[in-house]
Amino acid sequence: MKALKLLPFILLYSCGGTSNGTDTVNQGSLGASPYITVDSGNLSPSGMGIKGQGAVAFKNSVGEIGARKSYSITFSLDDGGSLTLVANADETLKNGVEVKFTRTGNSVAAAMLADSKTSAAKNFPSISGAQQITLTVDIHNNEVPAHILIWSGNDFTSGNALLNSETDDAAPGQGRGTFWGLKLNQATVTDAVVGAPKFVGE
Repeated sequence: MKALKLLPFILLYSCGGTSNGTDTVNQGSLGASPYITVDSGNLSPSGMGIKGQGAVAFKNSVGEIGARKSYSITFSLDDGGSLTLVANADETLKNGVEVKFTRTGNSVAAAMLADSKTSAAKNFPSISGAQQITLTVDIHNNEVPAHILIWSGNDFTSGNALLNSETDDAAPGQGRGTFWGLKLNQATVTDAVVGAPKFVGE
C-alpha cells in the first residue's frame, strides 16, 4: 500500500518535475531517510547533510493522514535562520502541519502552523542556537487539532516537553496529507528520522 501511495510522488518528479529516477543532484539521504528536493533554492551538501535555503520531501511517507509519528532532527541555524518540519502534507509539502524553529542571537523558539494560521512562538531557554541541536517532535495528526510535543533529550514525558500543544498554545489545525519534509532557511541538517510516537499517553 505504501508503494502505491508513493507512486504519484515519484511520477511527479520523473515527468518534467524537479527530479527523476537518474537525477542524483536533486536526490539524497539524511541518515536513513531518502529525499527528493522540492525547492532547490541554494541547497548544497554539507558533510553527511544539507545546508542553505530550500526544501526536501522524504520518500518514506507517514502512511496515513491520521498518523501519529515522531520525528528526530539534528540541525544548526545561522543567526536569523529557520528550519521548518512539515508533516502530514502533500508531496509538495503543502497542506501540512508545520513546526518552525527560528534562531535570534543565541535564542531558539518554535511556532506551529496549519491552515494558514500560526501559533504564538515559544522560546526554549535551555537550547542554545550557537550549537548543534537535536530535537524530537511528536505530531499526532489523529487528534483535532494535531497534538504536538517537542523534547530535547530522552525523557519523553509530557511534563518534560519543551512544548506541548495541549498545555501551551494549541496547534492551529491538522495536516491533510501523508508526506513529510523540511524547509531550510540558513540552516544545516545532518539527520532526520521518522518513527513511532514517543508519547503514548492521553
